[in-house]
Amino acid sequence: MRASFVLCLGVISVGAVGCATDLGTCDDNLARTPYYNALGYPAYGGQALVEVSCANGQCHTKSADGAQRVGAPAGLNFDMIGSRAEPGPDTEAVQLLKRGQDILYEWRSEAFETVDDGSMPPGAIGESIVAGAYSGAKFSDALDNPLPKLDSSAGNEMLKNWLACGAPVVEALGDSGQPFGTCVGGDSVGDRCAKKEVQVDASWASIYNSAFVSCFACHGAAGTMGDLDMMTGGKDGAYERMVGIAAMATGGSGGDCSASGSQRIVAGDADASLLIQKLEGTVVGGGAVCGDRMPIGTPLTQAQIDVIRDWIDAGAENN
Repeated sequence: MRASFVLCLGVISVGAVGCATDLGTCDDNLARTPYYNALGYPAYGGQALVEVSCANGQCHTKSADGAQRVGAPAGLNFDMIGSRAEPGPDTEAVQLLKRGQDILYEWRSEAFETVDDGSMPPGAIGESIVAGAYSGAKFSDALDNPLPKLDSSAGNEMLKNWLACGAPVVEALGDSGQPFGTCVGGDSVGDRCAKKEVQVDASWASIYNSAFVSCFACHGAAGTMGDLDMMTGGKDGAYERMVGIAAMATGGSGGDCSASGSQRIVAGDADASLLIQKLEGTVVGGGAVCGDRMPIGTPLTQAQIDVIRDWIDAGAENN
């Protein structure tokens, strides 16, 4: 965390009013333009930028601890994922979103300054993020225009305007039948937006480019929990490191999975695959799963997991 940011936080905490940056006027329509991730879940542009650039399983998120925070102070969390429950909303997820929104808005000037001067996100992980290395950053609007990168002029202006408008958020999915591209007022924190329908089929390419987007923050070039890099070499590289490969030892929430003798993916046997056990948080027939359920934060839906199961049971081909 940049020294001036920490100093400014300390000054504000005792009641001073300095250090503020003028964020300009608010264009509310722009701030409330929804973007959709690879699974079709909506978020407003600035909300999506903060999630993929500042939280995303590492740094400024409640789900990260120790080395996963990459130096981010404990409690300085900007969790921006709303409820993805269908039907919803998930009250706990909405409350976490509310806390993230409150904290970010309180430090909005300082947060923008550190992004504007390039000191955040920091180091190698920051370089990976601004280069668009995380597939989790692949949000696009209703017309499939991609979310701008954080270090671009468009991304900078999007974040600045969003903060100037009060950091509006999508708190939950819209009701059944709500037209795609529309948002309505929510219950407490923000708005409800219709989900974009995304078809995930039982092929490695489809699964990798959609269901696995929430894995890349921890299992990418800048963060390889469990000695598993799912990003280098794209889907082919990930396939080689996952199918028929023994689980590796790791620390923290991942647990030591090497002792189980499990393979990450057992072609033809979803129940025996560590991937499925970690995604579901259970072992068929009983027994404990090593470490926590994955992904950290919001789990995949059972429907999404079932597609992965079908692909594995069909032979787990690189198709």
